Amino acid sequence: MKTLNSRILFALFFLLIGLTGCSGSGEDPSSVTDPSQSPVLSPLTTVIEGQVADGYLQNARVFLDRNGNRRPDSDEPSTLSGPKGQYTLTVSMNDLSYPVVAQIVAGETVDEDNGDNPVAINSTLEAPAGYHGFISPLTTLVKHEMDKNPLMGAPEAEVRIREALGIPEEISLFSNYLDTAVINVTPAVSSAALKAHEKARVVNRLLGQMMARLDNEFGGSVPNDKIDAALIVATSTILDNAQNFTDVIQSGTSSLNEAEIDALANQVLSSLPAASLNTETVALYDARLDEKNPVWDVTPPGILSRIPEAEQNAPVGTLISLSFNEGVEETSVSPQTIELQSASGKVGGITTYNTLTHQVTFVPDQPLFAFTRYTATLNPGLTDKLGNQITEPLSWNFTTLFVNSPPEPPVF
Repeated sequence: MKTLNSRILFALFFLLIGLTGCSGSGEDPSSVTDPSQSPVLSPLTTVIEGQVADGYLQNARVFLDRNGNRRPDSDEPSTLSGPKGQYTLTVSMNDLSYPVVAQIVAGETVDEDNGDNPVAINSTLEAPAGYHGFISPLTTLVKHEMDKNPLMGAPEAEVRIREALGIPEEISLFSNYLDTAVINVTPAVSSAALKAHEKARVVNRLLGQMMARLDNEFGGSVPNDKIDAALIVATSTILDNAQNFTDVIQSGTSSLNEAEIDALANQVLSSLPAASLNTETVALYDARLDEKNPVWDVTPPGILSRIPEAEQNAPVGTLISLSFNEGVEETSVSPQTIELQSASGKVGGITTYNTLTHQVTFVPDQPLFAFTRYTATLNPGLTDKLGNQITEPLSWNFTTLFVNSPPEPPVF
């Protein structure tokens, strides 16, 4: 009997628990918890720290660039760098995937290589996400190379920059090469680190001055939505012309002072073609950034070979052809792409394109005259698949000959 009563009591107990935990159809809706009203837990925070350097830069505005606009916004952690360019940012664990940017402000930021004198020109330095320990002009070049090539990782981008600037692999662009130049290492590594520092200084001078020139091109300042493209125009131009200053630094037997660094940067600037820094170039780079192509390409098709070559003798049955280093947009090939003429006038013919060999060919309507000088011209308008267009004509000359000797005269 006691056993039966115990079983009944246990059954009633679990039944009551089940009823208490269930919500019936008559439950007050206001008692149901709205997940959106639940308190949001603050993410765990961490500290990231590092240094900013051209020489060591004090009073640079250092910030975590969450939205990628390269400007410190009110909701982004920021600070001013201190002695030896040191900075500390308190960020959430979720923030570690964002890059750190340093704004160098003319009249405020101090370069320790230049005493207590503030810098004379603005510039923006940055490093790829996860590489915040040392921010410099060289890490800026690496970051921009990755921006141009979305599939490229930091190690590959670093190799490209080191090769472009002639910096040996013993020098990591993500480490403090200023320290490497003075600590107890081999003389060769110390010298390489010192030269890397000098190259970085020229890069920063050029970056600031090129951005100032682009500000003028836009009538006062580069629009906010074009800053990314303008910066990459500047750093790409620096890399394209790097040999103009790296050779000087590499061959030097003593370190360069401030005046010599400035003079070298000005020499590079004065040698640039006017078309390299303008609003059209910025617009082109902006379009490429938006497209996010796996491979960066802002150059038109390049010529690998041409037939006949310039000043070459060619048979009267020759075809005029140009081979390119990439595929050509077929719709850009027209009857006027290649023109041929002699002193007697323009030669008629058709233009074809071979998609496999990337070869554009002009086929004359009839054999050419022998012992005649002809001028072939590639006209502007040909583009690659991304729309990069050849904008300047290319002309060259050749002379026709008989391939075979004429037949012997008959014998009577």
